[in-house]
Amino acid sequence: MKEFVFGTAAQFDWLEALLADGRCHVFEHCVLPPGCTPGTARLGFEKNSSVYILYIDYGIKTTVQDAKFCSLLEQGEVRFVCMQDMVEFLYALQLSCPRCCSAYRAE
Repeated sequence: MKEFVFGTAAQFDWLEALLADGRCHVFEHCVLPPGCTPGTARLGFEKNSSVYILYIDYGIKTTVQDAKFCSLLEQGEVRFVCMQDMVEFLYALQLSCPRCCSAYRAE
């Protein structure tokens, strides 16, 4: 997940272009924040009509105290009205979990 939480504008432009085909694109072995078990998961991204969807594997346990992140884990998906909203959701995970950020940057 850190691959997207710390993504660049160019990487998100690439992802948006990829999603233009209307298919779900799955990324394997994405690194989750410390405190998550397992430590990696599959993330899926899809653009369905005008809705952007972020998917994550079910069954992930966490000690991370972030309501939006926990909701993603519980629901298995989050829907967004635009790409920018999805990017902002991912970037917000940097601020809501400082311990995670320092651990990500140390790798």
